[in-house]
Order: sequence, then structure tokens, then C-alpha cells
Amino acid sequence: GTSSMVLSVMRMTLNRLTGGFISSPGSDLEPKAGPWNVLLVHAHPCDDSFSAAIASTVEDSLTAAGHSVKRWSPYNWSDGMAMQPSLTALERRAYITSDPPPEVPRDVRKFVNDLRAADALVFVYPTWWFSVPGILKGLIDRTFIPGVAFTFPKGEGPHPVGSTGLVPCLTNIKKLGAVTTYGASRPIALIAGDGGHTLL
Repeated sequence: GTSSMVLSVMRMTLNRLTGGFISSPGSDLEPKAGPWNVLLVHAHPCDDSFSAAIASTVEDSLTAAGHSVKRWSPYNWSDGMAMQPSLTALERRAYITSDPPPEVPRDVRKFVNDLRAADALVFVYPTWWFSVPGILKGLIDRTFIPGVAFTFPKGEGPHPVGSTGLVPCLTNIKKLGAVTTYGASRPIALIAGDGGHTLL
């Protein structure tokens, strides 16, 4: 009821303020037995960057632990081309007016299928201007859409509504991780609001 929602919101806030020291709601779920399907999203344009080395280390470590890893880069989306990060006018209108939810755009459909099949989601990216790279924000805008990441509550009766008032759809994802680099010190990033960390 209301008290469990209040506790959930309190835990989310404390999780954010403590940098993960206090676990977020749902993090005490029983871990999946056996290997996990991990979706690794790396957002840096240079294959020889420190960020790319980190992403490879994450991938190698997860694979060595017996997990299945699918690696995506919005900078190398299809045929060596970067993905289109901007919502089209049609996509934006469908985002808030479609019932049923909008069709997943063709150019991101394969990624969405992998997202729906993932047990864990890991982002590796540099923090630029105290946020995620623009192309990563665009990936989230275009793929975490109604019918994929959430639905809007309908009608009367009980709904599994999350703390945001939306009905979550990606309940298959049990763990979320983010590995980032900063150009500024941690105290400066915190003073600036640590936008990349709070976005994800």
C-alpha cells in the first residue's frame, strides 16, 4: 500500500544519495541461477579509447564468469554507421498518444529485442559535461519507450505501478550497472549534480 510506496521512494533516494551504499528497491531479489544474458552498451566513438578498454574488460570478465554478453555501441550501430539518436516528430507524437504503444522503430528493433531478453544491463561511457554522451541519451530516448520500458496505467483495479506511476515492462532486467570515467574530480562531479549517474 501507501507505506510500502513511501519506503520504496525513501530507499531510492537514499540509494542515490549514498552512491549505492544503501541498496535500491528490488535489489534484494534472488539472483538468477546459472549464466545471465548481459546486454553491454558502450558509448564512446573511439575504438582505441580508455573507455573501450574498460568495456572490453567488463565484457571479458563477464564472459569468464560464464555469462553470455551482447555488446552494442550506438557509435557503431549498423554497417559501421552511428545510430540516429534523435526522436523523429512521429516517434515523439506516438510516445504520448499511442494506444496500444507505438511500434518499435525498425533501426532500433534488434537492440530492443536484446534489451527484452537481457537479465542484466551494463552501460560503459565517459562522463562529458557532467552527463552521458548525447548519443547514449538518444539511445535511451528512442528505445526506453512505452510498450518497451513501461506502459501507462489504465482503468480501474490493481496495477503493478512503480514509484514513478508507470507500469514497468523490463522486469526481466534484474541488475543494472554503469561504469564511467570523469574528466573532473568526484567532488566537482557531485557539486555539478553528477548527471550521468543520476540519469541511469
